[in-house]
Amino acid sequence: MRRFFLPWWLPPAFYFVLQMARWRGFVFVNPDAATYLDFNLLIHTQRLPLFPLLVQALSDCGIEKLFAGQCIAALSGALTLGVLAQCGKRLGLNRSTAWYATATLAANPIFYLYGAQAMTETTFLFLAASTFLCFLRFLSSGHDFDLFWLIFVAGLSAATRAEGFVFFPPVIWCVWRFVRRENRSLGLWLASAGFASWSLVFFWYLSIVRRTGYFGEYFSHLAHPEWWNVLKHLAAYPLAVTANLYVFGLAFVRKGRREWRHNAGSSGAESFFWLHYLFIASWLGLAAHWYFDWRLTLILSLWISLPAALGMQVWRNGSDRARRLTQGAIALMLLGGVLGGQLLIAQVKELGDDIRRAAAVAARQAPTLTVLADELAMTSYHLGRQVRPYDQATILPKALVILSSRQSDLAVEQKRLERTRTIVSLGDFRSRGPDGERRTVVWLISRRPETTAAVPPTAGATGPGD
Repeated sequence: MRRFFLPWWLPPAFYFVLQMARWRGFVFVNPDAATYLDFNLLIHTQRLPLFPLLVQALSDCGIEKLFAGQCIAALSGALTLGVLAQCGKRLGLNRSTAWYATATLAANPIFYLYGAQAMTETTFLFLAASTFLCFLRFLSSGHDFDLFWLIFVAGLSAATRAEGFVFFPPVIWCVWRFVRRENRSLGLWLASAGFASWSLVFFWYLSIVRRTGYFGEYFSHLAHPEWWNVLKHLAAYPLAVTANLYVFGLAFVRKGRREWRHNAGSSGAESFFWLHYLFIASWLGLAAHWYFDWRLTLILSLWISLPAALGMQVWRNGSDRARRLTQGAIALMLLGGVLGGQLLIAQVKELGDDIRRAAAVAARQAPTLTVLADELAMTSYHLGRQVRPYDQATILPKALVILSSRQSDLAVEQKRLERTRTIVSLGDFRSRGPDGERRTVVWLISRRPETTAAVPPTAGATGPGD
């Protein structure tokens, strides 16, 4: 009797269809997404350029920007799963178990949340997985063409998110390995052409943004770190990753590491070492970040997905009991990922709706009025033009003010403005999120006319009519 198996392409196809099926019902645009979608706003921020350039390219073809960003994110997530399956095949997964490489990432609910938004996370995961696939191809072939693609795709990942710079050491190691073994100048020149993608990052910062941006902010934080937070992050990120593997996750990874190290061929030890480097380097880099965000665990989930898949195959090929336990654990992981992702999306579905409606009210006012806000990115995106920081309210005689309860104490700001300003409320909007209710107000403020000091009457004057 022929045993049924799941084709490797089915999980990526299911993911893409699921994400695109909900795109009209999920239109939350957070501050990061707003900067990616508004190209004019982007160059005044520290965002890396590849994802917004892709959105802009589709927009130039007539596709609405938000839909373009969501399509790129959903397609990138699906392609990530497909690339992981191909990596798994190169590491020893067979035709019937190649899709196991997709299980760990697909069990992460955050993977579904950010695959539905115009955000860089899934695009970076796709490029990171593709870089590792190119790395495996180069280890097995040693060809200059494979080295070119390794360097080029690694540069694209670094142009998408700063975490992509963890690929620079393995890229340099592969170049050194190629030169030491091949000693072909023509092949080296071809491979070196891959560094063109790395130049995109430096061109963006030196010629367009012209500011220290993300890296300056990051390194200034490293100079004065809050080490207690760093230690907490070191513990929290792996915990967030392993929580998505459920009960059998650690056993899968442990078995898979042993299988990888001993049975992955002549290049197994090298790929085994560099996979551990990628996990540890990503972990340390994220832990030193200035805030904790579980979405950053996506890259860690990516790096443990392959050893976990090898461990799943080992368990599946064991006793009947081990096979049933493995199949049940994988089914629970995938079900938990889909349901958890749907729950997260439902929780944040209305986030930002208050700012969107407030911006719509402001857009109906005279375009000559200056708009001030305490949340710049989302307000600028929904308004369709850049707003100015709220702290400039004291120097303008008349302006529109959009304030959010997440950024400001509305009661305190109202009392402060009422000392010298007349406030006309144009709207008061509310939305609900995981952290409770949020409120955004739209005020038309104008400076009160100064009261003229009383002048004593002159001699001989008897009244106004004289």
